Amino acid sequence: MQSNKVMFHLILYILILTAIVFAIGNFATSYYSKARTMNNEATASSEFTKFDLYMLKTLKAEETKIRKVGTVDGDESSYFVTFQQEDGSTYSFIKKGNLLYYNQIKLCENVDYFRVVVDRSEKESITVDLTISGEKRSLQYVIN
Repeated sequence: MQSNKVMFHLILYILILTAIVFAIGNFATSYYSKARTMNNEATASSEFTKFDLYMLKTLKAEETKIRKVGTVDGDESSYFVTFQQEDGSTYSFIKKGNLLYYNQIKLCENVDYFRVVVDRSEKESITVDLTISGEKRSLQYVIN
């Protein structure tokens, strides 16, 4: 009788301990998954900010004009845009693979989509549709 009680308590202890270990494992997996997602979102936000900084720097210079806009090798998700300033210097944004370059500088990584649309109706402006790490943004800039 006594040994049956001990065996019952031992089995009950093992079952409860197993349930606790599984619960902690599920909690840890959920926590790290959310932390990884937040890290990816922060990285994408940083990439958008970097792109915005370089685009504004290029467009706010005196007498900046759009020199050329088009697709890269006919790929509709890969555009390029080239600007020319009054001193003759040119600056390009181009998507190659999943990278976005500013001239020869690797500006952004994990770029899924980069599209540039020029609007010359009232004031010349460009709209940039950009997807980085699955996060989409549409940015609009007015050219001086």
